Formats: sequence, C-alpha cells, structure tokens
Amino acid sequence: MAADLGDTPITYVNLDPANLRRSLALHFKPTTGTWARAYWGENLQNPKRGFASGTTAWMPMGDL
Repeated sequence: MAADLGDTPITYVNLDPANLRRSLALHFKPTTGTWARAYWGENLQNPKRGFASGTTAWMPMGDL
C-alpha cells in the first residue's frame, strides 16, 4: 500500500473481552526509511530482536 506524506494510517482491531490479549503490535515501513513498530499493552517483543522500548524501532503507545 502506498501512502503519501501527511497520510494517516488507521487500523481497526477487535479485542475480545472474553479473551483479552496481553499485547498488540503494528509493524510498518515508510517508502523511504527503516521499519517502525508501535505496541500497546505489555512489552512482549522477541528477545532475539533486541529493540529498545521507547525508540522508533519499538514505541510503547499505552494500554490496550
């Protein structure tokens, strides 16, 4: 999917209250640049990846 400067991506996620997840992450890459990731909930990243929380590579966005 191509996006232009100033576009705002929107993702809808249905969270089942009877089966709540601990975390949700979105991974995306601008046309030019490196991967960026945002997560909600717990920091459950794969330890092999080693992203520093609070950076563009792994940005906490709050509770689910």
